[in-house]
Amino acid sequence: MAKTKELGLTKAGNPRKRPARPAEGAPSKYKPEYCQALVDHFEAEPYTERELTRTRGQGESKTVEVYDVKLIPNRVPSLTKFAKINNICWQSVHNWIDPKHGSYHAEFLDAYTHARALRANMLVDMGMSGVSPPASFKFVAVNLTDMRDKTETKHEMTGWDDYLAWLNSK
Repeated sequence: MAKTKELGLTKAGNPRKRPARPAEGAPSKYKPEYCQALVDHFEAEPYTERELTRTRGQGESKTVEVYDVKLIPNRVPSLTKFAKINNICWQSVHNWIDPKHGSYHAEFLDAYTHARALRANMLVDMGMSGVSPPASFKFVAVNLTDMRDKTETKHEMTGWDDYLAWLNSK
């Protein structure tokens, strides 16, 4: 019985059969260079330019002329895509930015905070350039950033004197 007391109890309240190990599981794949890699991943351009061309003529006398440039939106960077590119479990990357988790890294959280600001700027550039449809841009911006809809409500009391007179008459 004394041995059980020394080992303590499990979370379920049962006596431990062996001492608890301080760090169970595979070692973390975290590397300090991931901080800069994360910022680089989020520094993507909001769109790419594609030249639209037209070919005129036949045979060897063909001429190609550029008649317009189309803006194509790029994919929005995310923490999950960063994990996939670097062959890391997405949950591990999320654990690195969670202060409550054992594998938390403050410098990686700082890099992620910077990366989120870069993503917000990218989304604003995409919306202002007209690359994305306004409704989809608004949906993505509200859900991925701290941008919110601003709703103004004007409260106006009309007939206040009439209402007070009506109350006094009762």
